[in-house]
Amino acid sequence: MKTKSKPKYGVVSEEGRQWMSDILAERQQFVSVLVHGGWDRVEAMLKWDQERSPRMTQGEALQRIGCIPTHRRARRDLRLKWMIEGLAQINVYLVGTNHLTDDQLMRRLEMVLSDEVNFIPPNDDMSEFIDFSARDEDTTPVCDRDSTLPKPPPR
Repeated sequence: MKTKSKPKYGVVSEEGRQWMSDILAERQQFVSVLVHGGWDRVEAMLKWDQERSPRMTQGEALQRIGCIPTHRRARRDLRLKWMIEGLAQINVYLVGTNHLTDDQLMRRLEMVLSDEVNFIPPNDDMSEFIDFSARDEDTTPVCDRDSTLPKPPPR
């Protein structure tokens, strides 16, 4: 009898890994068909990304892959950590956060995670960056968070 292990938030679950793998395989098959039909590879990828990828919020995607809990009872600092680590798992990275307290970053991330986007599974073709630096606010550093944030792997 297989026992269900306790989720390790911030880390992609086996079910989440399979879900993303299935979407990535669908993307690759679609792109391959278009490329064999004479399309430019980048244009074919953009067509799938814009027209065929699943629409959902990034928060829903993080819950689907097991990186953040569906409930909100976890400590705020853990939720923030899981959100940041979860986003890195789907090739989304944060920059320009040093002027924000943890509470301010959490509020902004919650807004970002509630926006519907085209979910593009992690792949070697692209990474997304969310820049929280703003021109119209005080950007005096209150921490050195940016130096500890996940970074994309070198390519």
